[in-house]
Amino acid sequence: MSGNNLRPLLPAPPGQRRIIDEDTVPARSKSRAPPVLAACSPCRTARTKCDGVRPSCGRCNTRGDTCAYDVDPNTTRMEGLKQKVTTLQFECNELHELYKYLRTKTEVEAIGILKRIRDTEDPLVVLNIIRDGTFCYNLQLCEKVPEVW
Repeated sequence: MSGNNLRPLLPAPPGQRRIIDEDTVPARSKSRAPPVLAACSPCRTARTKCDGVRPSCGRCNTRGDTCAYDVDPNTTRMEGLKQKVTTLQFECNELHELYKYLRTKTEVEAIGILKRIRDTEDPLVVLNIIRDGTFCYNLQLCEKVPEVW
């Protein structure tokens, strides 16, 4: 131990407690920001802290980025993803049912269904009309075509 002028550190004697003066110890900051339920897409991509302010968070405001959230306000990202999965599962089941109609109907009826699907933005509208029993398979024989077509 050449050049070491420090004395060795010894344990405290038995029975002696260390007294801490709370006035001399710096207190932790107790004013923490509330946790953010979901970060915006730019902050998640950059892996930075997002303050969660909507419609545009502080970081996106400062940088001039377009701030976009994947989930609704007051919803965590995980809750939003679970809701999305549930919605997609429901839509998948509905499309499977529509596919079942296409497979089980006669060729003329299936062609009528396909024509209606091609005429609409949402194929589930066709499914709902088939369920209602108001679907007209042959457009030439229908007296009145529904307004959604």
